[in-house]
Amino acid sequence: MPGIGSDHFPMYLELCLNEQEGEKQNGEPEKADKEDKKESKEKVAKAKS
Repeated sequence: MPGIGSDHFPMYLELCLNEQEGEKQNGEPEKADKEDKKESKEKVAKAKS
């Protein structure tokens, strides 16, 4: 993308808002394992304190 005369960088995004097409591209999300669940609980507890 060409510069816009700012300290911000221009970006171009293409989003897929069609759920069925998104599923084809992304597949099924990974299941959270024990470590993922532990980490998320720690982050929530830290954010609350």
